Amino acid sequence: MSVSAVLAHALAQGAERYAFLGDFVGYGADPGWVVDLVRTHVARGAVAVMGNHDAAVVQGPLPTMIREARQVVEWTRARLDAEQLDFLATLP
Repeated sequence: MSVSAVLAHALAQGAERYAFLGDFVGYGADPGWVVDLVRTHVARGAVAVMGNHDAAVVQGPLPTMIREARQVVEWTRARLDAEQLDFLATLP
């Protein structure tokens, strides 16, 4: 099920506010789209918190990360613009 379908289903069930619980990046092929989606919902009153994948993209990979995880962090970071990175950095 797509993210859009899940959000539409929640709305149809009467959701009045959303909570986004982190790790918006690090998994999918379009991290910019996901960050923009979350940012739009936060502007409308949703709550969002930073996950460890979000933190790694903002702060850089941890030295303990395996090579593949470091590559994902760098790949993801290269696909986000300054505003998207700033948004992730401001999340609690």
